[in-house]
Amino acid sequence: MLHPDEILDPVIDTVSSGSQLPAAVAEAINRLRSDDLVDDPFADVVIITPPDATANTLQHRLPLITHERGRGMSGIRFATPFALARHLVEAVDGPLQMVRPHLLAAAVRSVLATNCPDALTTTADHPATIDAIVSLTEDLRFVSLSDRRMANVLAGSTPGRQAVIEVADQARSMLRSAGYVSEADILARATEIVSSPDALPSGHRSVIVASTTFDPALVDFLSHYAAIGDTRVVMLGSWSDDRELAAQVTRIAKQAPPPSSAQRSAPISVTSCPDHDEEVRHVMRSIASLADKGVSLDRIALLLPTLDPYLRVVTDHLDRAGIGWSGVSPTTLAESLAGQVVRLALAARRQPDRRHLLDLLSLVPQRASANESHRDPARWRRLTQRIGLATEHDWESAHDALQRDQAERAERRQRQGLAPTTDADAADIDQLTALLDLVEVVRSHLDQITRATRWRTASRAAHDLLTLLIGGEQWRSARWADLPAWQRDAATTIMSSIDALAGLDAARLSVDYTPDAFERAIGDLLEHHANSRPPTAGGVQVRRVTDGVCLDADRIFVVGAIEGIFPPPRSGGLFTPAHRDSPAADVLAHSAWTSDQVRRAWASLAAGTAPIEVSWPRANLRQGGENFRSRLLPTTTSDHEVATHADGLHHGRALTVAEGAFAVARPWTRSPIIHRRAKALVSRTLTEPTSYDGMIGNAAADPSERVYAVTSLERLARCGVSYLYRQVLGVGEDEDDPAVVNEISPLTRGSLVHAVLYDLAASWLSQDPMSRPKWLGDDHLPDLRAAVAERVAVHERTLAEHRQLGHPIRWALERDLIITRIVNALEAERATGREPLAAEFSFGDAASSPHVIDTAAGPLALRGVIDRIDRVGDAAAVTDFKVISSSFAPNFVADDPTEGGAKLQLPLYAEVAATVFGGELGAPAYRYIGPSQVTDRVLPDSGHAHAHAALDVLADRLVRGDFRPGQPDPTWGCPDCCPDGLGRTEVTTRVQRFVTSEDGAPS
Repeated sequence: MLHPDEILDPVIDTVSSGSQLPAAVAEAINRLRSDDLVDDPFADVVIITPPDATANTLQHRLPLITHERGRGMSGIRFATPFALARHLVEAVDGPLQMVRPHLLAAAVRSVLATNCPDALTTTADHPATIDAIVSLTEDLRFVSLSDRRMANVLAGSTPGRQAVIEVADQARSMLRSAGYVSEADILARATEIVSSPDALPSGHRSVIVASTTFDPALVDFLSHYAAIGDTRVVMLGSWSDDRELAAQVTRIAKQAPPPSSAQRSAPISVTSCPDHDEEVRHVMRSIASLADKGVSLDRIALLLPTLDPYLRVVTDHLDRAGIGWSGVSPTTLAESLAGQVVRLALAARRQPDRRHLLDLLSLVPQRASANESHRDPARWRRLTQRIGLATEHDWESAHDALQRDQAERAERRQRQGLAPTTDADAADIDQLTALLDLVEVVRSHLDQITRATRWRTASRAAHDLLTLLIGGEQWRSARWADLPAWQRDAATTIMSSIDALAGLDAARLSVDYTPDAFERAIGDLLEHHANSRPPTAGGVQVRRVTDGVCLDADRIFVVGAIEGIFPPPRSGGLFTPAHRDSPAADVLAHSAWTSDQVRRAWASLAAGTAPIEVSWPRANLRQGGENFRSRLLPTTTSDHEVATHADGLHHGRALTVAEGAFAVARPWTRSPIIHRRAKALVSRTLTEPTSYDGMIGNAAADPSERVYAVTSLERLARCGVSYLYRQVLGVGEDEDDPAVVNEISPLTRGSLVHAVLYDLAASWLSQDPMSRPKWLGDDHLPDLRAAVAERVAVHERTLAEHRQLGHPIRWALERDLIITRIVNALEAERATGREPLAAEFSFGDAASSPHVIDTAAGPLALRGVIDRIDRVGDAAAVTDFKVISSSFAPNFVADDPTEGGAKLQLPLYAEVAATVFGGELGAPAYRYIGPSQVTDRVLPDSGHAHAHAALDVLADRLVRGDFRPGQPDPTWGCPDCCPDGLGRTEVTTRVQRFVTSEDGAPS
């Protein structure tokens, strides 16, 4: 043990700037290792620093300095005051279980539920109350509330303060009895240890680096620690008015530090910018220019006076410009991949339906176990949507649903003359089996969380579920190697924190488990920020401006130098002392604490030698208003002004390829991406369609090589872009997700009406023509509504299985309306005296020949399905049903009934009917079946000639690859050119500028 005569008075060394701290600390270490009592170049030395960037800077610089002086880093250990206190306590008392935030929150809830102070009874159950008390207790983390004198000072005479102190003290006592210790407990015990005569072994040496003020509650511990060993204090004396730091050093070293003689020596330049965003872009250009000149990125520091709004903007711009960085991360654990998995898993626990579970599985497509089948979330989503899985109860009948779906598809293929089954059917069965196996395991873990009665059970279930989805730490190290390191660190943090929830089962905590409480604890965890990027990551150092007290950089940038931020105003809190001289300021940071830290850091930077580039925004576009230059900046320095957003483009270093192309005469030659964009922009100014308007050229050498659906040619006539997407490129149209269908869709409604009309006609046609009753006569369907309702019920069951009917109450109303529609259509048909010749008549499929039309570009083979062919006198008349209100039943245009090929079905279907059934060419008609009215629109005789003329043009467009857009519908727009209904005016203007020749082709 140290003899009292061997204890030396602490020695104070003062430096004028943070850049001098590493050399001063190295000199202090050398003196401690070669004093009058010992000359051991490897003696243990503890370097005690504030919890800021000081330790990182010293760890980076000291190896270089000690190596130059022939000494190494062996025996040198870094610690913050609290880390040192915990080390001393664990060395004496053994390992400690620290209070975690979720444990503290649980203890606070327990106290409020069982012994709530009167001042909080009305708000005790509100989540905001619990969050506020936990936050305030965190503010008091180093303060011993068992010290009644200090507790009374903090509480004062305010009932609210007294209540919070009482709850915080009871919560700590509850956790302490359960074996958990708080920071205040550790600090009190460490102070007790170092206060004893035989606290530390002989040879204890330390360097206390006072680069900024320590938390006031830690100073008493440091003063006791410095008094029992050989200690040197290295103090930053750059701020001449730094009375608070001087007072702390005096308490620690038992002597006053020498006065500061620091003077501003760093070259400082100031730039004003239009706003925050342009300010950050200006700094990014300056950093990129320095990198171009050979300055190493890790020798550049970017300091932020406040994290909001700067941190996210800065890191986004650095990432966008491809500039590496280290320092504070703007992301929370909830934004990490593991955090998103946890959030989706908890959502799936509440509602384990198809949509929630597939959202979860889509986030983790890689299997984490060799025993599991390969995951294919995209195929699973398409498959389950097709067979109509929606609710959590559908999982049990999924195989039956697939079997029914495959049977229906086989029947359709057989009607088309195709093989009933394909290899894809077997693959679908395998994929569904793999999905159901995985879903069963996932739901099992989620059910355990729901049914659990203890925190340990739920914690284990959540841990096992995460291991299933994102693997263990070793698996992630291999499979997530390409992800940023913080993603792996975040996953480890989340899993360890979930494991720690098991501690809430401690008998003395009395924290009841509920699934909602488990989710709240997880939610609190995910709000924490992810770990900072370590300095070893390299790149620009992104730090808080308060880290400027000890910074190792050759070039320094400071953003946001405006009043109200640099320095910030006085802070306020329930327990924050208003002044430095307040009694509570002995253990708590006062209201000007952060402001003083910013002033101290700025003084340290200004007293250094590294050039400083300061910037500030003139306007606050986010909140509105004007900003003002900080008074901390030297008045002798005039501002360089970035006048507009374009200044950086004209005079600054380019950050992206697009910006780089801005300054060259022919920018489209610099990048194939910009080349394509330039061509697209130029094409918008031309009067002729280009490849960016669908003129791709030679898309199909010969139209006769395939059979075209009549409806697809109508699509081409309406919009070539839509035809290009759907028919040429094979882009599928969005399908309604059965999990979110609230009402039957118009498409499904139309299909249902068509199916019922087909059933009735097909049933009548299947009877013996010599004995069957008259179509729609009294002997055929005496109760027309009952017959229709019966057929609707048959199809209703199939639609219900596929979850296409929507909400049951809405469907009950819609069913009656649909039955009424069909009855009205049949009654209108009964009055015409028609009789069906065929229903849903197919041509051009695998079982029948196509209808071939000779066009100027060659023969065009057509296929289609005719809703109905009726016998009207000696003619075969075609009817095409449209399940839509008669208000959307426009008359045919006299000049061109086909509207340039957009309405080809009636004339072409009429030709097919006349060819197959003989007789005259009947008058084809559209039958619009509305909710209360049935309207027929008969095709004029000129429609047939116009149809053939339109086919000549369309066939020619197919040969030339002309897929230019058409005129968007004035009401609905175009689902492909303007899918959200916006941009119709732009598309319309573009189409109208096309110059066409007499034959309709672009000139």
